[in-house]
Amino acid sequence: MVSKAFQVAATVLALAVDIVSGQTCSEFRNVDFDGYDISTTNRANPTECCADCEITPNCKLYNWFDGVCYLKSAQGSSILLPGAVSGILGMASAPTTSKPIHSTCSILPDVDLDGGDIGATYQSDPANCCADCKSTLGCKAYNWFDGVCYLKNAR
Repeated sequence: MVSKAFQVAATVLALAVDIVSGQTCSEFRNVDFDGYDISTTNRANPTECCADCEITPNCKLYNWFDGVCYLKSAQGSSILLPGAVSGILGMASAPTTSKPIHSTCSILPDVDLDGGDIGATYQSDPANCCADCKSTLGCKAYNWFDGVCYLKNAR
């Protein structure tokens, strides 16, 4: 559905994904899970995609973007897609690609935030970028790649 142009080896995001628990689906804003599309439906509201996924055989999750629900059989890599809403059927917590590392930071592999750089630090472990971001005025997110934390002023 979307280009993989935003993907790099590993990226860490601070506070970039809002998780909203629904009745049977958890929603993740500004995230697309790449690939595994099995069907589409047209819906004005992303929460309506959950019901479509529930009644579609083999549907495990969905992505809603621009009025279209992309129903999916499996979870692909995470891609930052502003305006998108992805949901996982029957899930009450974060997806397997989002691993909490601190009370305000989560790892989203294969996502790159373009621009907004306000500084850089060097860390061998991406989890250590969270403290660097929290201690840098104006830092709202960060990317980690090849030992460098790229601190960002926007998500």
